[in-house]
Amino acid sequence: VEVGLFRIDPARAPEFAPVAEDIRAAFGRGEIPGLHSFHMAPALEDQGRWVVLVAWDSVTDHESFVASTEGERQRVLLAQFMTEDPEVFHVSLSDLREGLT
Repeated sequence: VEVGLFRIDPARAPEFAPVAEDIRAAFGRGEIPGLHSFHMAPALEDQGRWVVLVAWDSVTDHESFVASTEGERQRVLLAQFMTEDPEVFHVSLSDLREGLT
């Protein structure tokens, strides 16, 4: 599971909302190889702090997505709003079957 943490300017949250929906829709279409589930939401305590949780078949599938046209498109969209570099790492959840548990 890929864990991504990033920050946006909370004052730009209304402007960011359609971008977040666009990214959710892209993952929701189910056309991304190796994808199991996708979740992206702001922290309840801080609307400028966001988390992304993506379950992949493998880290290689994540890396392939990052290098894809869609991955690049999303990176450009997010970069317009991020106030600092994101933190991205992977964890292994061996009991992952469907969705996140």
